[in-house]
Amino acid sequence: MVRVLRENAAGIKARLGASLRLARIADLDIKTNRGIKVPRELLTTDARALIHDPSVDVVVELIGGLEPARTFQLEALKAGKPVVTPTRPCCRRMRRTRGRAEKAGVVLGFEASVGGGSRSSARCARAGRGRQPRVYGSSTAPATSS
Repeated sequence: MVRVLRENAAGIKARLGASLRLARIADLDIKTNRGIKVPRELLTTDARALIHDPSVDVVVELIGGLEPARTFQLEALKAGKPVVTPTRPCCRRMRRTRGRAEKAGVVLGFEASVGGGSRSSARCARAGRGRQPRVYGSSTAPATSS
């Protein structure tokens, strides 16, 4: 996700009319080298704190599988955050998740290629409450600190 956002920044900005900024990355293991550097202050092990961080406008969930991915998606939607996910098990159990998004009045996007200016990411970013859209990534493969 970090690499996609960096390599496609100009194209994303052209399509959205705004830049996306990676606000935070949550992972259980933030020490393992993943081959890409990001500022240490972006890394945390607390996904819930990121979901409720007011500087985060859009949640991009990249965990995979059903749980805890679905729980984090539902929590983000309840907090009024648009969510993008490529997670198929969550897509299959979409009724509750879609209902939560509708109730919160936010966008829920399902994409096979999350980030990088995908259509769902663009819709979520445009729904980002009038501020510069930011992306939250929760992944089992985060970047390393610089």
